Amino acid sequence: IMFFDACMRCGRCVENCPSTNAGEPFSPRDLVQALKQRLWGETSPFPWNRSESLEPIFKSLPIWYCTTCRACLEVCPVYGPTYDVVCSQRALAVEDGTFVPPLMVQTLEKLYKYKNPWESSKKKRALWAKELEVPEITKANEELDICYFVGCTTSFDPRAQEIAKAFCAILDHLGVNHAILGKREPCCGDIARVVGEQGLFEEQRQECLDAFEKYGVNKLVVSSPHCFHTFKNHYPSASFTPLHYTQYLLKLLEEGKLEIRGEFPAIVTFHDPCYLGRHNRIFDAPRQLLGAIPGVELREMTHHGPDSLCCGGGGGRMWQEELEASPVSSSRRERMSEIRIREAADTGASVVVTACPLCLIMLEDARKTAGLEEILELLDLNEVLVRALKLESQG
Repeated sequence: IMFFDACMRCGRCVENCPSTNAGEPFSPRDLVQALKQRLWGETSPFPWNRSESLEPIFKSLPIWYCTTCRACLEVCPVYGPTYDVVCSQRALAVEDGTFVPPLMVQTLEKLYKYKNPWESSKKKRALWAKELEVPEITKANEELDICYFVGCTTSFDPRAQEIAKAFCAILDHLGVNHAILGKREPCCGDIARVVGEQGLFEEQRQECLDAFEKYGVNKLVVSSPHCFHTFKNHYPSASFTPLHYTQYLLKLLEEGKLEIRGEFPAIVTFHDPCYLGRHNRIFDAPRQLLGAIPGVELREMTHHGPDSLCCGGGGGRMWQEELEASPVSSSRRERMSEIRIREAADTGASVVVTACPLCLIMLEDARKTAGLEEILELLDLNEVLVRALKLESQG
């Protein structure tokens, strides 16, 4: 209530919102002001200002366009987390059972039945690792350096699977004793949480905690910043330490265990994932890793670090493609991912590097639709390291 009342209507959040700037019908300020008016109508001390027939906000405002990227909070003078308000409104919509995008309804059903948003099967989660002979945890207290939590998107999406393959190749090369949970790996609960299905999130969180306890997991390394954020900030009683893979590889680099003797001669630009950067302030680790690779020249985009542009895949948007076709009275209409990939091309770089499976998928698609396939190559940081370490010949 204090945040709603403190909002100055300055419009900085609107100027910084990637959804608004893509010409979509969403405005953080409009949402905050609408909720302020609703609260005033419900709690005003003056009877003539009250209204008993107020329509829920989620029925009148496009809350599903928000990517929960946190860009609004970076510029808000009263530091108001509008994206948290969005999640609260989504929870009301889910509870009400109306005004939830059809694809999101299907996604939640898959999450409930099959523990992932991609496939109508639990058994396919570890198929990417079958030919690589990646070890699976079979009992508690195994002498492991780390447990690699692959995540739903990295497990099921063909392009994102290359992240897992590259990371495991690096771990094998360095002699790191690691294992995955395989088909026993649950969903971390991130998607359910950001789209407002709190009950499902709590259920998935408990499934993860039970699995980690059963197999004695205490050191967890993840591919996805979304999984990392969820483990780090929404598992209050966790007995394990989560790390994003960039943090772990930087640690090995600083300890002298990761030596990069090969080269990657290219001009690269780095795209900061929202949930790695803005949400968890991890900006330096990926850049330090890139800086340690001989031949790499890093050129920053106009918007980078805390000011980085969102790819459009967070906040459940990856599973809401039908929103792209919603009518908007704007001549500025362009997908967020295309805006971002064009900015990357403007740097003159030949390679765009990121460290998130959702960003990789969104930007890969934008690279094709924007006609930049011949100009730009898109790689995960693991894939860059694999090339520099000359591990491609090992499959």
